[in-house]
Amino acid sequence: MDYAYLPTVNHLLGWQRFDDKSGRSQGVRKVTEPFDWYRQFLFMKSNSADNPSYLVLRDTLRGKMLPPSHFNTWVIGDDKHLQRQDGTFTVTTPQDHRLDLQFLEPATINPRITFVPPAANNPFGISPAGSTEIRVSQPAGQGYLLIAYPRLAQTAPLQAEMLAEGVAKIRTPEGADYVFLSPDADITFANAEVSFHGRTGAVRISNDNVRLVLASGVGSVGYKACVLHGQTPFEVAVPMSDAAKKTEREVAAVITAPLTFTPLVTGVKQVIQPGVTKVTGPTATAYLFDSPTELNVTTADGIRFRGRKGAVEVLKDRIRYLLQPDPALGYLAEVGYRDYVIKGEGPYDLTFTTSTKDNEGGEITGVVNGRKRVLAMPLPANLVPPNCPQKALPAGQLQAQAEGPVLTNVAPTLYINGTQWQLGYYDRMMALSVFDGENNVRVTRFHVPPLPSLPERTTVVVEAK
Repeated sequence: MDYAYLPTVNHLLGWQRFDDKSGRSQGVRKVTEPFDWYRQFLFMKSNSADNPSYLVLRDTLRGKMLPPSHFNTWVIGDDKHLQRQDGTFTVTTPQDHRLDLQFLEPATINPRITFVPPAANNPFGISPAGSTEIRVSQPAGQGYLLIAYPRLAQTAPLQAEMLAEGVAKIRTPEGADYVFLSPDADITFANAEVSFHGRTGAVRISNDNVRLVLASGVGSVGYKACVLHGQTPFEVAVPMSDAAKKTEREVAAVITAPLTFTPLVTGVKQVIQPGVTKVTGPTATAYLFDSPTELNVTTADGIRFRGRKGAVEVLKDRIRYLLQPDPALGYLAEVGYRDYVIKGEGPYDLTFTTSTKDNEGGEITGVVNGRKRVLAMPLPANLVPPNCPQKALPAGQLQAQAEGPVLTNVAPTLYINGTQWQLGYYDRMMALSVFDGENNVRVTRFHVPPLPSLPERTTVVVEAK
């Protein structure tokens, strides 16, 4: 859902929605209330191949009634190759290298360690040497923060400490790294050395310089007297000689231009609240959103909008969703109507049109501009003919998944700028992936592409002498 690939830090964030159906399909108890699971990675790259690059992982759960959770990780070999000291596991590899796995959240762990021996029938990819599962559990609402640190046997283990929620300091042979990870809420942190305000980033301190990193959204990063602000991700190396000089500046950002919006609905305008205007026409309704600050609106007639500028137009045979760029909100923006909500960053202008033909599904058309990214949205029922028994893969319709949705004739397919692509979808959700630049999008029911005509053939007869 969000990412930043920078010179020495990479950020990646994934999101999954759990509801009643997803709970049953994964063999766990029924989900009482839908909830969201966010997983973030910060990949911290070393300056030299002699020193480790390492991974920081944070899992965060959001919802009203969260269940207890478990964090499972597998390592190759039996527990003879696994040592534990407090919250840190050290794995010895067959090559006599080391992998440190250190839990900073929870601060105290009571792990369950299970060795699974190799088997002739090996459906789960268990190593020929067997594998060991490490399970760490948390009560409802609590998350995880883990550091994976591969190293040579002679390299000293990492040293890390938790400073605040989502904030850690990590010491390596190259210096000290402060990391900040939050999927959806700003972190505000300051001590005598560094300052940070934003969702995700880092401060990397070495002998020669300090690298100030903003990896998501809008924010500021500082080291001593030097503070940088940005509206998009950045990484700036500041020489240590300049870090003590009082500096505060904005890092240049490239922000995608807004889309041209030509309204389809005209009629009587009514200001619902500052930044929100309802337009009522003879047979259609629209909501227009335009605010300098974030709007978080859910109306009685089913409109959902989280952002600053956009629109939802509800017509007789189609629904139009428009979102303009919003660097501060980014992938957290939402535009929807009733139970159909698009989650992801703008700009985009997408129209869902129902079919006027029997036994045919509708389609989604429009444009998505900006950087390559993913928009998450439900698998729309208007892609499926009304008489289809697997309409929109409703809850409990697992057999359609098991047999393959393509065979049940409800699978969607994607065209970008005229080229057909596979669309990711599962459990009533759909992932619309797009490229950098302008993407003219069409999502429709899957049809097998026409095969090319057979080439001309010449028959050659060989006779034996």
